[in-house]
Amino acid sequence: MTFESKHWSKTGRVLDTEVTVTCLDYEGRQYSCAIIRDIGERKRADVALRASEERYRSLYDETPIMYFTLATDGTVRSVNRFGADQLGYQVEEVIGHSVLDICHEDDKEMVAARLDECFGTPGTVREWEFRKVRKDGRIIWVWETARVGQSSAGEAIVLVTCEDITDRKRMEDVLRERERDLRAAVEERERISQDLHDGILQSLFAVGLALESAKSRMSTRTRKMSGAPVDQAIDQLNRVMREIRNFIAGLGSDLLKGKNLPAALQQMLDSLTQSHATRVRLAVDDRATQGLSAEQSMHLLLVIQEAVSNCIRHGGAQEATVSLKMLKQGVRLSIRDNGSGFNPKVVRRTGHGLTNMAVRAQKIGGRFSVFSKINEGTRVVVDLPNEVALDFR
Repeated sequence: MTFESKHWSKTGRVLDTEVTVTCLDYEGRQYSCAIIRDIGERKRADVALRASEERYRSLYDETPIMYFTLATDGTVRSVNRFGADQLGYQVEEVIGHSVLDICHEDDKEMVAARLDECFGTPGTVREWEFRKVRKDGRIIWVWETARVGQSSAGEAIVLVTCEDITDRKRMEDVLRERERDLRAAVEERERISQDLHDGILQSLFAVGLALESAKSRMSTRTRKMSGAPVDQAIDQLNRVMREIRNFIAGLGSDLLKGKNLPAALQQMLDSLTQSHATRVRLAVDDRATQGLSAEQSMHLLLVIQEAVSNCIRHGGAQEATVSLKMLKQGVRLSIRDNGSGFNPKVVRRTGHGLTNMAVRAQKIGGRFSVFSKINEGTRVVVDLPNEVALDFR
């Protein structure tokens, strides 16, 4: 018999041994012959080998990449645990089946052709992307790398690694969609710009020429009485035309160009009220303007322009107040007038002014509110929380 045992050495060290015992007959007597071998090195090598295999198996199974080995007919010889988990299977459910069984129906022919190319060109690494189908039916995109190797038995096999690129493909689809949207937006902008240039701008230019012509034909007396309003109208018309040209050129509004927000507000309000009896009072907190970005300032300026213009044209207001204050929770813009007021629900369905103001407030992270009643005036409010102001700085 042969068995393993442990023996004490004279020095007290424990020896791992293999004992082989044989029973012998010699000259009519029986003897027991024992051969003892020191197998300590072999035992330590076996332990090290098992530890190495366990580490390799753990690395093979847990590395976040799908590993496969395939026979020449496409049968799965092995798959790591991570690969099986990604596909929703147990390892045993994948091994022994054709790799084409987990490929998308539309990609099977392509994958089979790529595998044939691998066997036809040993040593060459092949790469391609295609779709796999999970056990639950969900489709995932993978990037596959394959090359021909040899098994321990010397037979040819394909060594395959797969990386899940579903999120990348989804992002690529999103980017392509956004690119299409952007292209459509650019084309629409070009169309609008062309319409503005060929239509509205030319019409405004003709109005300006008519005003200039009318002014030149005025008598000296008439010019003294009516020349100033005509000059104001021409100046306002030129300013509007300049704004349109800036839009066409993609330069944006020049309302803030070379001016701080309070100065730009005052100039804009003076321009709006110079031909009207409405008195507009401006109250601006310097701390509030310091916390605003250029983008926020521009949008708030345009909200004020729309709101004040509405209170003059539609509300018939005699007085209005524009205030920009720094509150504990953030910056608040308020435009209040004593005009005729309106029903917000009805106006929202018929006009674009309130909608445009709300959109501008939303673009800069603000909350838009409007309060109005018939014969009780109107109040427009835009609140910018502190955290939003910091995000735009």
